[in-house]
Amino acid sequence: MECVNCVQPLQKNEKYCSNCGNQVYCERITIKSLINEFFSKYFSLESKLLGTIKDMTFHPEKVIKSYMRNNRVKYLPPINFMIIAGLLGGFYAYLLNNGYLGEMSFEAFAIEENKSSGIDQVEISKTINNEVQNYYSIVLFLTIPLLALISKLVFYNYKQYNFAEHSVIHAYAYSQFLVLSYVTIPFSLVFDKFTYYYTFLSFIFLIGYHAFVLKRVFDISWKKMIVKSLFFIAIIIVLFIVLSVLGGILYVILGKVDI
Repeated sequence: MECVNCVQPLQKNEKYCSNCGNQVYCERITIKSLINEFFSKYFSLESKLLGTIKDMTFHPEKVIKSYMRNNRVKYLPPINFMIIAGLLGGFYAYLLNNGYLGEMSFEAFAIEENKSSGIDQVEISKTINNEVQNYYSIVLFLTIPLLALISKLVFYNYKQYNFAEHSVIHAYAYSQFLVLSYVTIPFSLVFDKFTYYYTFLSFIFLIGYHAFVLKRVFDISWKKMIVKSLFFIAIIIVLFIVLSVLGGILYVILGKVDI
C-alpha cells in the first residue's frame, strides 16, 4: 500500500503518511463518513471552531494576536470563521424572512410618516431589510472593511496595527458576535415580538462586544475605551443616516414608491 498523495510506501496500520502527513483512508466514501468527518472537524471538543468560539468569548486577544503572529494551528483563520458565521447567518435570514421567527415590525424605524409626500417609510425600511437579508453574505464581507476603516480612524493614535490587521480584528469580532447572537433563535420561537426587541438590543450588544474585544487587543483602560466607543458610535450613526437617505432616494428613483 502507498500514499495516494506522495506515493510513499505505507505500513499496514498507518493512519497518516510519515512523509507528507496525508491521512490514510482505507474505506469508501459514504454519506455517514462525510457527516462524521464534518462534525469531527468542526464540532469535536478538540476542533478549531469550538476553540475559537470559546477563546473569542473570554480572551479574544489570544485568538487575534495568535493569528497576527503567524501562530495559526490552534484557531480558525478569520476568513474561515466568517464563512461559517455567514452560513449560519444565511440560515437565520431564511427563518426570519419566511416568518418562522415571528413577524418583524418596522414601525419603529420610521422617524415620522410624511403622508403629504406619499413616501411610506415603513415600507422602505422593510424593503431595505429584506434586501440586506437576501444578500446577507455579501453584506457581511462588506461590513468588515467598513468597521476596520472606522476602527482605524478611532484608534488613529495607536499605530501598531495597519488597516489589514484592523480587518482581521473585526473579522473575528463580528463573526463571533453573529455566532453568539444565533443563541437567541430559540427565544424567538417562544416569545412574541422577541425579534423586534432584539433588533435594538443587538446594536447595543454589537457595540459592547466590539468594545470588549478592542479593549483586550489594545490593552487600554475602560475609561479610554468608553471614549473611543462613543466616537465609534457617532461615526456609525452618521453613516447610517447617510445610507438611509441614499436608500430612500434609490427606492424612489427605482419607481418602487408612487409620488
